[in-house]
Amino acid sequence: MLAKHALQQALRQRLLKVVVGVVAAQEPANAMLSRLGFDVEALLYDHIRDPQGHLQDVLILAHHVADQYSAMTAAGVDTDLQRP
Repeated sequence: MLAKHALQQALRQRLLKVVVGVVAAQEPANAMLSRLGFDVEALLYDHIRDPQGHLQDVLILAHHVADQYSAMTAAGVDTDLQRP
């Protein structure tokens, strides 16, 4: 899973925060990111157009890596990594 790999890399590089933008209507992706400890920081209304030309909202999600370490441990993201 790409999101899990990104969090592992964030830990290795001792990053404090990882930020992603996701189309709000992509509920499975949003749920998966939420389970990994990402929180909504912003909602951008009518930010992009889909292939049919409809405007779509975008969620800006952030993961505060050091603060969310326990959630990452529960999700199995911290395997073989040291806490920053």
